[in-house]
Amino acid sequence: MAKKLGFWTENFEKFTSDQSALVGTLFATLQGCGSDFTNTFRTLSDFSSSENNDATILDRLVNLSSPKELLMKQARSPLFDNQKLLMILKMDPEILKNFGYDPDQIKRELDESTKKMEELEEADEEKM
Repeated sequence: MAKKLGFWTENFEKFTSDQSALVGTLFATLQGCGSDFTNTFRTLSDFSSSENNDATILDRLVNLSSPKELLMKQARSPLFDNQKLLMILKMDPEILKNFGYDPDQIKRELDESTKKMEELEEADEEKM
């Protein structure tokens, strides 16, 4: 990973905290916009600090993202009905535990899904 991101040197032992944060942000961004990880790394490998190709690389990276319509469709069609899950969480979270689900994890995922949907809708409104 360090080599792919240009952090590797002969003396490399582990990521610094700043590098770890950058890698975490990169993966969260890739997942959030549905980018293909392999092609993203291939595109980043074309980056050269000696050339002025920032805009070209950025355009290529943006084109690797899933279309906005697909991201919105995925955000709107969760695996489970959010309202029903929320109702179960409020009434009796033990039911979810009986099926092997962590109620706290489900709550976090529902909150994240709601936030992602709101961000997509805001981005869509800003473009209009």
